[in-house]
Amino acid sequence: MVALTRSMCWDVVAKTVDSTGIGLVIYRKPISFVRYFKRKENKPPICGPKDRKNSSWYVPLSTCVTLPPRSSWPLPWPNRLTSKPPSLATNPEAEEMFYKDTIHWSALVSDAYINNAAINWSSVRNVMDMNAGYGG
Repeated sequence: MVALTRSMCWDVVAKTVDSTGIGLVIYRKPISFVRYFKRKENKPPICGPKDRKNSSWYVPLSTCVTLPPRSSWPLPWPNRLTSKPPSLATNPEAEEMFYKDTIHWSALVSDAYINNAAINWSSVRNVMDMNAGYGG
């Protein structure tokens, strides 16, 4: 894992182990694409123009690294959760669909998952809803 994250230019921000022996490592992706071009080996390779970064469904996983945006960095958390991602198409229709989808999933998560499910959320890890249109 260490070799892979180094080859992807990720930096370790924090690392800890709790009393049960379960470890946690928080990584940060580089804020500039320059670091990718300074790597000794181009492994994993940088994604090409044919690698569609917005293709989430029914597409085999790529073994390439997507470069960070050149124009702007995503907003910090938690504002990033509800703001239009820089990679989304710039047409107004796509933006409107994104905001409607955000409202829909926010209501669904609050109602179905948080309020009505008899789940102790402090014991749940790595939750992803693969039906989400713009996130998981």
